[in-house]
Amino acid sequence: MSVIVIDKYPTKTDYSKYFDFDFDTLHLLEHKKTGKLLKREIDQDIVDAVKDTYDYVILIGAEPAKHIASITNVTDSQGYLFDNQFLVVTNPAQLSIKPSMKPAFNAAVERVCQYVAGKLATSEYIADLRLIKTEAEVCEYFNSIRGTQFVSMDTETDGLSKYKNFVIGMSVSHEENQGVYIPYDLLFETETFKLIQDVMDSSTLIYHNAKFDIPFLRNSFGLKTSKYHDTLLIHYTLREKQGTHSLKQLGNAYTQFKFYDTPLEEWKRAHCRSIGIKLSEFCYDMIPIDIMYKYAAIDAAVTLEVFNKLYPIIQKNTRYNLTYNKLLLQGTDLLITIEDNGIPFDKDRLELGRDKLLKLIGEVKKEFYSNPKIKEFEDIQGAKVNLNSIPQLTSLLFTFLNITPTGIMTDSGAHSLNKEALDILGKEHPIANLVLKIRKYTKILNTYIIKILDNLDRDGRLRTNFNQTTTTSGRLSSSGTLNAQQLPREGVGAALVKGAIKAREGYVIVSQDLSTAEMYVAAVLSGDKALQRVFTSGEDFHSSMCMEVFGGQIDCLVSEIKEQLPELRNAIKAVSFGILFGSGPKKVAESANISEFKASEIIDDYFKKFSDLKKWLDSSKKEIRRVGHTWSVLGRKRRVPDVYSSDRSVVGHEIRSAINFKIQSVASDINILACIEYQKWIDANNLDIKIFGMVHDSILAEVPIALVEESSRMLKIFTQTDRGCSIPGTPIGVDVEVGSDYSFGKWEEYESL
Repeated sequence: MSVIVIDKYPTKTDYSKYFDFDFDTLHLLEHKKTGKLLKREIDQDIVDAVKDTYDYVILIGAEPAKHIASITNVTDSQGYLFDNQFLVVTNPAQLSIKPSMKPAFNAAVERVCQYVAGKLATSEYIADLRLIKTEAEVCEYFNSIRGTQFVSMDTETDGLSKYKNFVIGMSVSHEENQGVYIPYDLLFETETFKLIQDVMDSSTLIYHNAKFDIPFLRNSFGLKTSKYHDTLLIHYTLREKQGTHSLKQLGNAYTQFKFYDTPLEEWKRAHCRSIGIKLSEFCYDMIPIDIMYKYAAIDAAVTLEVFNKLYPIIQKNTRYNLTYNKLLLQGTDLLITIEDNGIPFDKDRLELGRDKLLKLIGEVKKEFYSNPKIKEFEDIQGAKVNLNSIPQLTSLLFTFLNITPTGIMTDSGAHSLNKEALDILGKEHPIANLVLKIRKYTKILNTYIIKILDNLDRDGRLRTNFNQTTTTSGRLSSSGTLNAQQLPREGVGAALVKGAIKAREGYVIVSQDLSTAEMYVAAVLSGDKALQRVFTSGEDFHSSMCMEVFGGQIDCLVSEIKEQLPELRNAIKAVSFGILFGSGPKKVAESANISEFKASEIIDDYFKKFSDLKKWLDSSKKEIRRVGHTWSVLGRKRRVPDVYSSDRSVVGHEIRSAINFKIQSVASDINILACIEYQKWIDANNLDIKIFGMVHDSILAEVPIALVEESSRMLKIFTQTDRGCSIPGTPIGVDVEVGSDYSFGKWEEYESL
């Protein structure tokens, strides 16, 4: 058996420490190169000779995998055999920096050794996969599985919108290594619907990403889900790391179906080339059913097997159970409702906002191009300034106008012209400020106004996604037609975008926001009585913090600090939020716009006053470093195995991330649990209240005017319920805003622009 190991360039790594067989070694480069390896730098004749000579080719790291075997994801691919010849492992040099990679690396090495020793079979999976071809077969199948405890279901659709696209087929599995695929045209008979719904009512359904499948089955066929589990949520509970929860990844990790969709992906690429479209334009209804059915059926089979293997772990652990059942599953029901409700946009206001922005952009461009300095530059260049050309703008600002660069650099080492840099440059020169304005207005126009207009549903509402499993802290994220978590917060953008989120006649927009939630949670968890006293005082939080820290030096009332001592209040505010998440004097100084020496003094005084907070932060960091994980007080687990890294910056990042989690996850979960109870109250009383978003620490709803007072009172009760993290007698604070639109008055300020 002939084997060769191929890496990027010569290193001190001794691969014989990992592989217990004889092998040759090849370096794609004979000298060290830190930048990306380009295909033209590889001697293709040597690569072709290697492929013809060796039985197994072991590729070390991303670039050899990409250039030799067209494998683009080493993390998921390592340890598996491709084209009966190629085996991939991550570069072992990374293990001391990222210890979290060790388990996967060791497993991959073991598999590689088994392949080379002939102990690991390369045969395809063995499973009962069937295409159902007639309505009679549909009825026969669902009759046969009636009474089965767990049944997995998966949908194939002609697009990702649960409100505009349609199910083209359904796959079902009722036992491991078995699956059927049912085309959509067999799902329309009354008797068929009745049988399927009967199984859905009597069995517990298993989905992977139920928030996608449940609305699709309901909207396309009227099928309703009652009891269900979700393998995406199960895996997230057990391993919250981002980018590890796809069904294909779980199939690789827990079932015999390793990379089962690879042939399908190759077919998709070939089909797109043959008809001349981009891969992003591909739809699954383009796949012939005799090709599609096998892979769709495997999706259902993998979902069921993963559930059978992982759900018992959830059942045995009280804290996992709490996170999964009380937060994630019920949170899914809530988010399905929120997404169904949609964000209430006013089309007329969006169109008016579009026209205003086009006018503003035109006016600023006119001012830009009429500037004598721009005309002079254009005469030298012999061409009109292209505002989208970074090299041209760089030459204009730094060479021709001789503006001092900010020191902010791009990845390639050039002076940056990103928003942060232009914010600074705009204060130095009016032309840089004009460039900044054009960029800002153009972004608002394209990223928000036009995108929203293009995606409005017929009822004038926009449906987008709210996600539970894309952050390690448990905070929600948003994606799809609009990232609702990143709406503009100030200025023209906030007025025009938020002002277009407008309630119907007879309704208002109500926003409830948690007040200084992270500091409240830290006060509870640390047991710091002085910090808790700031909350029980009932005064403005940051002003009260000033008085607590500098009481002897302040000769005004707490209520007067915000107006009379704004710099001190801002400094305390920067310290309060900065120290919770690992900011040192330098970062605090930048945030508060004070000297680093002054920031250091304030931090020292702060911790003298709140010494128990300091002790809690220090002991938490010590425990995290010792065990490599932490738990939130509400049951979530955060794993940070890279605290054992040899790289101090990696260790620091992991510790800050874990502390952040202990605080932020609790604040977020308080809001989610409150919103779950709020929606249950709405449903129980059959009220016409539509929750349409959860943005950061806010809950947003469209409420009938007559119900505003009662609705706000109930939501406050749900939010301030003691869930094991509260100050006795002083529940977490909430702020409520009510208005005809989400800008709460800012729309009117900009309406006359």
